[in-house]
Amino acid sequence: MRSVTQTIETVCPACGNKFTMEVYILADAADPGVEDLVVSGAINSARCPHCGYTGRLEVPFAYHDAGHELFLVYFPNNVSLSATDKNQFIGGITEALMKSLPPEKRKGYLLRPKEFLTLQGLAREILHAKGLSDEEIDRLAKQEILLNNLLNDAGDVDKVDELVKRSADLIDERFVLDLLYLVDELKKERQQENAEALDAMVNRVQEETEAGRKVSLFRKQIEKAMRAPSFEEVFDALVEIPESLWPEAAAISDPIVGEEFFTKLAQEIVRSERSDPEKADRLRKMKEVFMERRRTVEEAERKSYAGAQQMVQQLLDAEDVDRKVQELAPEILSHPSFPLALESARVLAEESGNQETLAKLEAIRKSIEKIIFGENPEVALILKLLSVPYPEGVQATLKANKDAITPKFFEALDQVISASQDEEERKLLQNLKTMAMLLS
Repeated sequence: MRSVTQTIETVCPACGNKFTMEVYILADAADPGVEDLVVSGAINSARCPHCGYTGRLEVPFAYHDAGHELFLVYFPNNVSLSATDKNQFIGGITEALMKSLPPEKRKGYLLRPKEFLTLQGLAREILHAKGLSDEEIDRLAKQEILLNNLLNDAGDVDKVDELVKRSADLIDERFVLDLLYLVDELKKERQQENAEALDAMVNRVQEETEAGRKVSLFRKQIEKAMRAPSFEEVFDALVEIPESLWPEAAAISDPIVGEEFFTKLAQEIVRSERSDPEKADRLRKMKEVFMERRRTVEEAERKSYAGAQQMVQQLLDAEDVDRKVQELAPEILSHPSFPLALESARVLAEESGNQETLAKLEAIRKSIEKIIFGENPEVALILKLLSVPYPEGVQATLKANKDAITPKFFEALDQVISASQDEEERKLLQNLKTMAMLLS
């Protein structure tokens, strides 16, 4: 059995907004990323679509790890449940687990779930099962506190320096990589006002600690490997990356790690079996790390696309498209797979000749553009220019909208160019600007 979720309604404690979200009632370690969610305390975290407030919902859930024979149940100490309620919850999860497993896998640990009142206690049990000592677990807890403090105090140089000096023994390579990852995630959430402070804080950690300098050097090696002129050179550079940075290398090298990479890695393992058994063993471990990364990405992409398809279907089923788009706007604007799902729906409707669906999809697209850009004719024209073939379509569109090429248009175009994060898109926008200036 894999993880089980349930849709619940909650109220944002910051703004009072009501919204629904999926929460885990059974978190299974067999699902990619689930163990990390539980151990980090991020499980069942909710982000208010209205004000952006983020916090964890204190709901009961069970954690299952067949490999370590763990069946743990979390009953938050601030949620009042009767003994009957607890027994019913445990009984329902246990029965579902038993039914999902073949007879030979129905072991005694499933009949003796351990109960926890704190998420920290449950996380500690998981880490113990993985072979970590109390000292190692305490170190991880201290690192978690340090991470949060560095992120919270990123704008205060003196505080950052003090934290780095005082906690130098806690800052290892894994810690630096986790910090880099969290900073990247914060930037993706459009926290641009903090970007400069976050970058400055990360730079201090990388400059002032041995682990930071090492990670900085190895990241440059990985990036250099990605720019190598041939696949063979990229491969040779990647296999020399230290084991501690394999997860980082796997993440950065996603674009080239395909069948060719794994075939060549397998060939290298076979070649090394007799001549260098240690190298063969190292490459086998590396292969597993890169394969796990690939499985995790593919599963995340599959779930993301399935979720986006559901949103598109909700919009197609809605009687009032504008109202539904307004309701789902936060999810639509932040969902990485939504544009692809919307375009796929359009292609399918076009291929089947379903004019009614095509008309509704066009209405959905226009409604989303209104939310993103408001009733801004200048930005609407820029979007249209980006959607037609370059240069012929762009030139024809500019000529047809010559009266709209005003100072306000150039002002909006400059804003779009500044906001663009894609080098190719920026070049295209600059070319659009040049063509528009010639026609104005």
